[in-house]
Amino acid sequence: MDNTTYSKNFQIQLVFRQTQCPRIIWDKTFGGSAEDCGYSVQQTSGGGYIIAGNKGGDVYLIKTDANGNQQWYKTSGGSAADDGWSVQQTTDGGYIITGGTRSYGAGNSDVYLIKTDANGNTVKTFSPIPKRNYPNSSPISSPKLPHDLNSNGRIGGR
Repeated sequence: MDNTTYSKNFQIQLVFRQTQCPRIIWDKTFGGSAEDCGYSVQQTSGGGYIIAGNKGGDVYLIKTDANGNQQWYKTSGGSAADDGWSVQQTTDGGYIITGGTRSYGAGNSDVYLIKTDANGNTVKTFSPIPKRNYPNSSPISSPKLPHDLNSNGRIGGR
């Protein structure tokens, strides 16, 4: 019997470590009645935080101030499950989100790339970017994203 309890929202803690004892600066919970998850959090140039994840099957993007107070949130996606796995602020002040989509592309799990403006409004989506099946491959993860996209939507390289 599985005694695991699943929350319908998620909690973010900002921990500050001065010496050997970490100190919690703030502790916030985000989400609602759907099964919401946060997968990536980054500090923004303005001192706040940007969080990417999943809200009820859609990509979830949350912007907070430096104290963790939610300033706005946005969702995007289609009729099937879509996730935002990683987020970075771009040089123009907007955000770039990588994730996975079952709503677009081949219908399995394809890479999903979303570019937003500084207020989280979608500027452009790049999907599907076909996922290649390599032996012993694991889900695509992008902890460090480039800060610029070229006009054809490629990330880095030629």
